[in-house]
Amino acid sequence: MLRIALLFVLLLVMSTGSASAAFPAGNVVGFGDVWPQTEYLRDPGGSWTLDDARRRGDQFQPASTLAPAGGLGLFDPSTIWFRLTPRAVENEPWYVELSAHVSRADLFYVTPSGQIQHARFEGPLPFAIEPVASSGLVVRLPQGALRGGSIYVRVVTRIDRFGQFAVRPESWVLAYNRPAEIGRLLAFVFTIGIMLALGFLNLILALSVRDRTFAWYAAAMIAFAAYELVVSGAMSRITPIHGLLPYDPLIYLTYLAYLALVVGFSRSLLHLPSADPKLWKLVRVTYAAVVLSATVYVVCPNLLDAVHLLPWLDPIASGAFLVVMLASGVALWRRVGTPLARYYCIAFAGGIVGIVLDTSARNGLIPDSSWATIAAALSAAWEALFLSVALSQHIRGTTIRAEELQGERDELEAVALRDSLSGLWNRRAFEQQLESEWWRAARSHTSLAVVLIDIDRFKAYNDSHGHLLGDEVLARVASAIARVVRRTYDMVARFGGEEFVILLPGCTLADALAVAESARVAVRGEGILHQRSEHRVVTVSVGVAAMIPELGKLPASLVDQADRALYEAKGEGRDRTAVGHATAAT
Repeated sequence: MLRIALLFVLLLVMSTGSASAAFPAGNVVGFGDVWPQTEYLRDPGGSWTLDDARRRGDQFQPASTLAPAGGLGLFDPSTIWFRLTPRAVENEPWYVELSAHVSRADLFYVTPSGQIQHARFEGPLPFAIEPVASSGLVVRLPQGALRGGSIYVRVVTRIDRFGQFAVRPESWVLAYNRPAEIGRLLAFVFTIGIMLALGFLNLILALSVRDRTFAWYAAAMIAFAAYELVVSGAMSRITPIHGLLPYDPLIYLTYLAYLALVVGFSRSLLHLPSADPKLWKLVRVTYAAVVLSATVYVVCPNLLDAVHLLPWLDPIASGAFLVVMLASGVALWRRVGTPLARYYCIAFAGGIVGIVLDTSARNGLIPDSSWATIAAALSAAWEALFLSVALSQHIRGTTIRAEELQGERDELEAVALRDSLSGLWNRRAFEQQLESEWWRAARSHTSLAVVLIDIDRFKAYNDSHGHLLGDEVLARVASAIARVVRRTYDMVARFGGEEFVILLPGCTLADALAVAESARVAVRGEGILHQRSEHRVVTVSVGVAAMIPELGKLPASLVDQADRALYEAKGEGRDRTAVGHATAAT
């Protein structure tokens, strides 16, 4: 993690240096400040032609006095005419550049002889045909426009402050603007690449492990990539979306979608509703505040600008939301101290820097330079990477919990399959194992044997000595039988009452008979006194059966065969072993 942090710091320092070089003091080269030479006039209905604007020439005001109209920008966008009569002698191409916030614009050049040349701005141009590198709308000035005549720029914008424009010579563009735009482009490609890679990777994980936390994260990363594509203008350059929806509403739609998915991801990752209900409520309140600020910004940006809230509202609302998200991680970190919470906090600490820088630059609170763009992009990538690390801790925690649950399940299952008195497997466990071994032996065509053991005259022992001593006898007999079974995959179980069973996979009848005899002798060797037995000690009768399982026969047929052998041993005087015959029903 330290290496990742150092890499980000290095990238940030490098990008800061290039950005500073791109915007020196006095960033208009060879032309002076354009605005003292520019006048403006509002077109209330947005329907004037160039002739209408020229007829109102005496109504134009200095552009430096332009103030926001204060109207509802969504339904009543501002149309502003600018008039510029410059004088310049540089013999090189010049360009007019407007912000991407502008919906559309027209450039009219009226020559000294009265001829009119017209060029239109129709959203950011595709990269392949863009005349110069620019993040906004750009058009080349007609030849000779700076030596005589007048320039009119008609701007349709939702936000008056972004309606102003810059006039740049090609030398300035090549020396300063192009390197800055390349830096912006690299930052966006870097960020979008990381976001999409993490998004699709976690989408695959979500489908594989069926964990909605991964799905939330994948959707959030893909939404942020879409947001970055919109902010950078790349979305408008590669699709006709600028003709369907203005730049600013599109920004906020993708931004709010991203934040909503971050809320869903954090809710799933940190279990916020149950872990900290108060913070969860605060998260929803601050997100609602972001939605409200975005709505106000989209509906009436000029009104916000008129009351001096336009630059502040969005950064404050977004910052408050991210601080609450960070506080949620800190609360979990303090409570449980998990690495997951630590990386979550590190991620949102970087995210706060990026989002606040981005929204501040976008709203004119700080200069919208490539430094701010690159720093915001790197901070967003920082957030994405460390959230991914937090998610890896979620995987680890989920795996550990699954192992714990599996261990608990195995313990419960072991208890459920064990006989509490003898410590042997119970009948249920035996029947499960018999089923498994039966079909394995059938596939491999190997022998499977069962030894069924019953304590002789056990009821008489219980009647004479009581059930407590009878339980001790059961435990001692079980222990004696278990001692004669050597192979780890053989199974000794209590079959029920005073009966025991041995399952011997891969064992022939002769080998099973030897095991049975060893068990009978071991029990007699315990020397447990039994006054009501003809042998004066506790003995057992044993039935043995073995066969190669065949298709069409059931596992119970092997037990039935051993059971008949057991009754045969009982009938022959007890304390003996008998062998079953293969006459079982299918």
